[in-house]
Amino acid sequence: MLHFFLALALPTLLLADDSVPNFAAVTPDIPKLVAELGDDSYLVRERAEAQLLRIGAEAFAELQQATKSDDVEIAQRARQIISQIEQND
Repeated sequence: MLHFFLALALPTLLLADDSVPNFAAVTPDIPKLVAELGDDSYLVRERAEAQLLRIGAEAFAELQQATKSDDVEIAQRARQIISQIEQND
């Protein structure tokens, strides 16, 4: 009987909860990620690179701009990411 109640009530409870985030509506902060390609922390740089790769073509314009950066690390990583995005398309 409890399973029957949960099967009926749980979807309704989940749909009624406005506190559940809509992850599809979350847009990545691409300029912030591009800036993080030059962060002092290796882990931050690697994480930003991985996220930009997942974002893919949507980040292309910002990455092209970043290839002209005075920060050698940002420019180099941006070129690498663009190359990988082009290979995946």
